[in-house]
Amino acid sequence: MEYKWIISFLFLIVVQCVLSAELHGLRSERASKKKGKDCNPWVFEECKAKKGNCGEGKKLGRRTGADCGKTEKVFPCTVPCDGESPSSNQGKNKRGGDKKCKYRKGVWSSCHPLTNMKNMTMTLKKGDPSKCPATKQKSKPCKKGKACKYTRGDWSSCDPVTNMKKRILTLRKGNPNTCEREKTLTKSCRSVCKYTRGDWSNCDATTNQKSRTLTLRKGDPNSCEKEKVITKSCKRGHAACQYEKGEWSPCDASTKTKQRTLTLKDGSDASCPATKPQTRECKGGENKDRCFFGQWGEYSDCQNGVRKKQRELKFGGADCQKRAVKTKPC
Repeated sequence: MEYKWIISFLFLIVVQCVLSAELHGLRSERASKKKGKDCNPWVFEECKAKKGNCGEGKKLGRRTGADCGKTEKVFPCTVPCDGESPSSNQGKNKRGGDKKCKYRKGVWSSCHPLTNMKNMTMTLKKGDPSKCPATKQKSKPCKKGKACKYTRGDWSSCDPVTNMKKRILTLRKGNPNTCEREKTLTKSCRSVCKYTRGDWSNCDATTNQKSRTLTLRKGDPNSCEKEKVITKSCKRGHAACQYEKGEWSPCDASTKTKQRTLTLKDGSDASCPATKPQTRECKGGENKDRCFFGQWGEYSDCQNGVRKKQRELKFGGADCQKRAVKTKPC
C-alpha cells in the first residue's frame, strides 16, 4: 500500500516538471517576439523631396524577419539644399523652430491705432550668437473686446415708420485712440399692440370682398397703428352663386386662348352676376392642326448627301406637311 502512494507521488512530481518546462519555453518564445530578436533593422531608400529638389521629403524603409510585424513604413526626411550641410536641419523641431535657439519674451507694446496690432521683442537667451539672431519680433492683433468697455444707454421709443428702436453705448474704459467713443445699437421693436375687432361689412358684389376695422385697445400709440382695415374674399354659401358651364370655344391661334361663358342658375343670390366669362390658355396640342397621314414610303436614292422618304397627307395644313417628310444623311 505504501508503495502505491510513493509511485503516485513521484508521478505527480514528473508531470509538474514537464508542465513547468513547457510553460517556460512558451514564455521565452513570447519574450523573444516582443523584443523583436527575429527582426532585422530598417533599410532606407533615398530621401525624395516633396517639392523641388531639396527640403522636407519622405523615404521608404524596409526590414525582414519572422517577427517584424510591419515590413514597410514611410519616414519623414530632409534633402539638404546647395550649400547646406545634412546636419543643419537636425536641430529643428516639428514646428520648424530651432531647438538650439531659445529666447526670453518681452512685454507687449500698446495697440497701434492704425494697424490694430501690438508687438513684442524677444531677446536671445540660449544659443550660438553666430547662428541665432540676437532679437526677434512677434506681432499679433489687438483684442478690442476685452480692452474696450462701454456704458449702455436706455432704449429709445419705437420709430413707427421703421419699427426700430436704438440705444447709444458710451466708452467707459479703454484707449480712445483704438476704441470707438460711441456705438449705436438698433433692433426691432417688440411692442404689444392689441385691437378691438369690428363687424364684417356686407360683401361687395363687384370685388367679391368684405372688410372690417380694428381699433387700438392696448399698446403705445406712437408705435401702434390706431386703426387697421382688413379685407378678405367673401365666402358665400354653396347655393348662393351657382353657374351653368358653357362649352369651350375653339382655340384662337393668334392669342392661344379659349373662352367659355358661365350662366347664373335659377334660385341663386340676386347679388351674383348673371354671366361670368372664363378665359384659359390652350394646352398641349389644342393649338395645333389635326393631321392624318398614310403609310411611309421607302427612302429615295442618295442625292446631295441626303436621302428622304414621304407619306401621304390625307388631312391637315402647312404644319402637317412638314411632318410628312423625313430625311437622313448618306
